Amino acid sequence: MNKGVLRVYLNDPELLKSILNALTPDNKILPKGMSISSALDDRCLMLTVICEDGIGSLLNTLDELIESINMCILSIKGLQQTYK
Repeated sequence: MNKGVLRVYLNDPELLKSILNALTPDNKILPKGMSISSALDDRCLMLTVICEDGIGSLLNTLDELIESINMCILSIKGLQQTYK
């Protein structure tokens, strides 16, 4: 079993909550042998990935999560600028 923990630190609790809400639907339907759990506090979003497959599957999943988080941040920041 392989385990990876991804922590995102931001000074914007609402942005962290929005990121978690955006990721949640994708993290519900997972391949067999994989689980993703999350925890959120004021300044940190923590995602824990457990994968029974090889380390490659774990790394690919963490990479996809990083890409999704980055897209969320860019999208939300862009919308904030548009609607100021």
